[in-house]
Amino acid sequence: MTAASFTPAVPDDVADGLGGEFADLWLFQLELNDSQHDALKCLLSEEERQRAAAFAFPRLHDRYVAAHGQMRHILAAYAGQRAENLCIRTMPEGKPFLHPEAAPAFNLSHSDGLGLLALTRDTPVGVDIERVRTSADLMSIAEGSFAPAEAAALAALPVSQRTETFFACWTRKEAIVKADGRGLAVDLGAFSVSLDPVDAPRATFGPDVFEAGFRPDIRDLPVPAGYRAALATMPAIRRMRLFTLPESSADW
Repeated sequence: MTAASFTPAVPDDVADGLGGEFADLWLFQLELNDSQHDALKCLLSEEERQRAAAFAFPRLHDRYVAAHGQMRHILAAYAGQRAENLCIRTMPEGKPFLHPEAAPAFNLSHSDGLGLLALTRDTPVGVDIERVRTSADLMSIAEGSFAPAEAAALAALPVSQRTETFFACWTRKEAIVKADGRGLAVDLGAFSVSLDPVDAPRATFGPDVFEAGFRPDIRDLPVPAGYRAALATMPAIRRMRLFTLPESSADW
């Protein structure tokens, strides 16, 4: 699949289609015009507006507003509420959830100009999207964050293959810890994922890293060229539906 696999629509019955074996993925743009940005800002809670205002750089402020406003726009279609009325709270570890129903479960990620939202009916879900960038720091990050075998395997690759492989590994691992709910508070080196950016990903879990029974599946996602993305869900999730917010959704 490619990014073209994402359906550009917000179906009226989207919530009815989110069965227990499905994960829904929403891909959306963060570079918006002023009127779109202002409309989305009106959907945010006071706490979200304060967080947006705390960014030192205008581009980061605008992307936060675009990501969280569109997240609310999408969640409203599932919750049957107005976007600005949604009550989004955070768990002690920082993962957001809808209050009081706690359903659907969701997870948001964004990087540069793209946002990605994952939803399940009621089971843990984690998603990560990253812009693929060449950097001289990738190996030092891998050596400090990845499992030793992962870092060694990355170092053994030709330099030309390291960047794509690094981000394949990173997105897979981050999706898992976001599904867990603790995010980067989890030691990324305490569990392993496969590194091959083409083959279906696999994960190996050591003892005492996650709660008993938390053994998510991971999938790479068909995002645009220049990005990597991964999804972590419980094994009950066997199917995905892929959507993107069309330009016609600009009038929030």
